[in-house]
Amino acid sequence: MQTVDAYITARDSKLNVDTRIEAALTLSSERKKLLQQELFRQIPGDLDITTLDAVEILARIGNSDAAKGLEEFLNNPSPYEVPGQIRAAATAAVAEIRERA
Repeated sequence: MQTVDAYITARDSKLNVDTRIEAALTLSSERKKLLQQELFRQIPGDLDITTLDAVEILARIGNSDAAKGLEEFLNNPSPYEVPGQIRAAATAAVAEIRERA
């Protein structure tokens, strides 16, 4: 998969999350940073599958900034309660990123 195609695939929220993760893992570190910024625009979003997918992709490609951002998301008072599945995924993502760093 070419870099441009992989980047487009990784950011396409209409695609299956596994396909997006596979594409994201092929990106250069600079492209991963750009993707990370785009994914954070989807958090908290509507606190739906798009949010969950963004968190799952960040777990696989995110750096220490992603871990900090996810921690802020989890600890930030919000007018909406973060659903349990998204909260669990974000907590696991922080741990995965910290372990990898």
